[in-house]
Parts: sequence; C-alpha cells; structure tokens
Amino acid sequence: KGYVCVPCREFTSTGNPIYFLKPRANESSQHFFLVKHIEEYLKGKVKNLELKNSVEADIEFVKDGKVYAIEIETGSMMESKPNELMEKVKKHNIKYGENWFFVVTMDRIKGRYQKLNTQTHNRSEFLEILEKICESS
Repeated sequence: KGYVCVPCREFTSTGNPIYFLKPRANESSQHFFLVKHIEEYLKGKVKNLELKNSVEADIEFVKDGKVYAIEIETGSMMESKPNELMEKVKKHNIKYGENWFFVVTMDRIKGRYQKLNTQTHNRSEFLEILEKICESS
C-alpha cells in the first residue's frame, strides 16, 4: 500500500524504466527516486551518508573530511514556497559553503536554480560531479 508505478530516468539513461516506489509523505515520486538513486551511488564511497526528511539538505555525506550536501529540486518549492527556498539556500551557504549542490529533475528549471546556487546540475551532469568527489582522497 502506498506504492506508485512511475517512469524514472537514471543518471545517464535515455529511456524511462518503470519503478515501483513508496515516496515519503512529503515528496513526489521523482524527488524520492532521485534521492534514492544518488544514495545508492554513494553507498560505500563516502562516510556518514544521511537522507534528511526536513528543512535540511536532502542528502548529506562526508568525503575526505569535507561535509557535502545535495538538494533535489523538482521546481515545486520555487513555485509554492519561494521564501522557504531562499532561507534554505542561506542556511546551506552558511553550513556547507561551496560544498552543496542543487540537482534538478528537469532541464527546463535549471536556469532558475542556478541564480540561487551556481552549482546546479541536471542528473546526468551531476554524475560527473559525484565521480570527482568520490575519486578524491
């Protein structure tokens, strides 16, 4: 109960395989999928990997003593809660400095989020970022 059947695109796939997902109450299936997809990639490559379910970053982890954060965005927060989004950006800038990223679920919203954080990427671009972070030692 609570599962949805949705097409989701992985980091580099061109198609949209169907996944059965059970998103948490406060997130869309696309948001949930991308959080879990990034978590799977990072497992075993970083330390202190945490998925947050609050006003904090969606994903937080440590690599080589640096704390990183990832914020997944579908565009809905910018539309419905722009003030909360701005507060989140301010908090992330203070807590993580340059070590945090927006990952957008759709290319068409990327430009709007880049205005808030230049480290904004779509999912395929972000795979390269994750690879570089995980390579460093």
